[in-house]
Amino acid sequence: MMKITLIFRAILPFILFAVPHINSAQTPITYYSSEQTQKIDLVQALTKISEQFKVQFIYEKSLLDGKTTIYKEENNKQKPLEEILKAILYHNDLVFLYVKKNYYTIVAKNQLNEAAIRSEGASSNQQGNDITGTDHLTASVKNKIIDKTIKGRVTNNAGNPMTGVSVKVKGTTAGTTTNANGEFTLSAPDDGILVFSNIGFATQEITISGLSIVNVKLIEESTALNEVLVTGYSSQRKKDITGSVAVVDVNAMKSIPTGSAAQALQGQASGVTVISSGAPGGRNDIFIRGVTSFGNSQPLIIIDGLQGSLTDLNINDIASMQVLKDAGAASIYGVRGSNGVIVGTTKKGKSGKPTISLDSYFGVQNPVKGNVFNLLNSQDYATLFKQVNPGTILFANGVPDYTYAGPSAAGTAMAGDPAVDPLMYNFDASNPENDYLIQKLNKTGTDWFHEVFRPAAMQSHTVTASGGTDRSNYLFSLGYLNQQGTLMNTYLKRYSARVNTEFKIGKNIKVGENLYLFFKQNPGFSNQQEGNAVSLAYRTLPIIPVYDIMGNYGGTWLGPDLGTVANAVAVQRRTANNKNNYYDIIGNVYLEVGFLKNFTARSSFGGTVDHQSTHNFTYNKYNDKESHASQNSYNENSYFNSSYTWTNTLNYSKIFGNHNLKVIAGSEAIQNYGEALGGSSNGFFSTDPTYFFLNNGTTNVTNYSS
Repeated sequence: MMKITLIFRAILPFILFAVPHINSAQTPITYYSSEQTQKIDLVQALTKISEQFKVQFIYEKSLLDGKTTIYKEENNKQKPLEEILKAILYHNDLVFLYVKKNYYTIVAKNQLNEAAIRSEGASSNQQGNDITGTDHLTASVKNKIIDKTIKGRVTNNAGNPMTGVSVKVKGTTAGTTTNANGEFTLSAPDDGILVFSNIGFATQEITISGLSIVNVKLIEESTALNEVLVTGYSSQRKKDITGSVAVVDVNAMKSIPTGSAAQALQGQASGVTVISSGAPGGRNDIFIRGVTSFGNSQPLIIIDGLQGSLTDLNINDIASMQVLKDAGAASIYGVRGSNGVIVGTTKKGKSGKPTISLDSYFGVQNPVKGNVFNLLNSQDYATLFKQVNPGTILFANGVPDYTYAGPSAAGTAMAGDPAVDPLMYNFDASNPENDYLIQKLNKTGTDWFHEVFRPAAMQSHTVTASGGTDRSNYLFSLGYLNQQGTLMNTYLKRYSARVNTEFKIGKNIKVGENLYLFFKQNPGFSNQQEGNAVSLAYRTLPIIPVYDIMGNYGGTWLGPDLGTVANAVAVQRRTANNKNNYYDIIGNVYLEVGFLKNFTARSSFGGTVDHQSTHNFTYNKYNDKESHASQNSYNENSYFNSSYTWTNTLNYSKIFGNHNLKVIAGSEAIQNYGEALGGSSNGFFSTDPTYFFLNNGTTNVTNYSS
């Protein structure tokens, strides 16, 4: 609500009809016959009127104490508000003043500035008896009319701050939300009511009534407390959990367009931070309760009872996700859970008719526009460079038209100079020492950032079929993700399939399996290297063109004083044929038997098999000052890893009145295996990008010209 500042003289023509009665001995007005009336407390009558007309009354409590009025609610339905107020207030020597929309203040007749009224000549407002000012009121009444700043903090049962809690002034649109520390600040009238609400917690209403600091502890609703969570090798009701467990809103995760469930986790649970490289398929670091060490601070990820990863999990397959944040909640996993545990389950079929669903989206990612790194253009750079290096050859006479480099010399030239005659141009990939390359400088400046970054499409599609009976259920899903990176030649393509089934044998036996397969193509990109394209985009000089006069790459080799930084576009385009393929199979089978009423035995065997193969080409960097004469090379590597987990647990559960006793015992065996193979070859070819061929699988490469 906005504070109102009003001018004294402007209010005088709008004195209430009540004003002429200030010195009058007239009998108070009533509108009810004795058979229909009843005497009630004045505050109670105003409360009823407030609810009926959706208005607020501001008054000093002592002013209304002990006062009564004749009031019959049924007779007020067709009467205007002002008429009703006159009937219940005048005989108590009270008047009402209109302050602003839906707000009235009630004051004693003697609180009006009678001297001011006499000097200006009182008159009644013919449109509703509104007084639109506050100069005529006592200081105590003014303080109740003007909004004041309310501050406070919202916590949960455990005393932890709650972020994003809605705080509103009841009956108005004014409101705010709590920050990361659970704190809020807003303006509200002194008689206002603050409403605190958050999903999963009971709504609370607090009357301000003179308060300037309002601290609130929200209580979880019983429905949320009865929610069943998977916390380890068993499931529990949320109200039975003593440790800190955060429940992730899976639907909110699905609304985020990303190729990684780990990235979608950011902002979904308090105390959980996700740091991503930004590259499609890039590394995601998850921290629970902050960075706790210089070593590995990553939490343990458990999906359907198996240690796994969120990076390549299809978000549309997730049914639930919990974050076990403290040592008590994660203790069942031992040392593995020291950095916290994220427990996820995937969807299963439900009893009923078969259903088929499609989750699909398509969008475009756009890089930042404008001069992203706030860099100089060519002319400004040349001016600055000459001030720093007065003996420069490159900018001795301003910005030249061309630069060139050959076997014995490198220089600058203006248009028409024989040194930059196209007939002089020579490119020899097999013998770079013979190169004579010429480039035309970009006098307006090359926008290297937008040469390597551009809009990129992203799409995701998942088809799911599920169903079941009271004896069995099934779920099949097929997923396709294609996220093109805004940085050229970066992408993530993933093809996935899931099969989850479960069968009941008799009354107490369950048999089931969870299987997930995916194939991923992701060339990878590291922004931690000095020579990566993002770094080069702001380090490469603006005068260097992307291509030379013959369409080959421009660069630092083609002239003096150009530095040693590589051409960012060349670096990225030379990765076009690099491949990084992954094949993964993840799954388990389980048997669960209930016996002796309170006992459940479960055995689960599963694991992961993954294979990765990489194919990388390195080309002759003829346009670079460094590695100008480097050879072409090809590198191929293959990795194979597998892990197996066998888990056996015995659960005992017993309810004694209001007490719930659970005991779990078990064992877990884990085995890991891995190997790596690799090789490389060197060779020459004439231009890039192109292919070259291995000679009968040996380390020699057949020369190839195109």
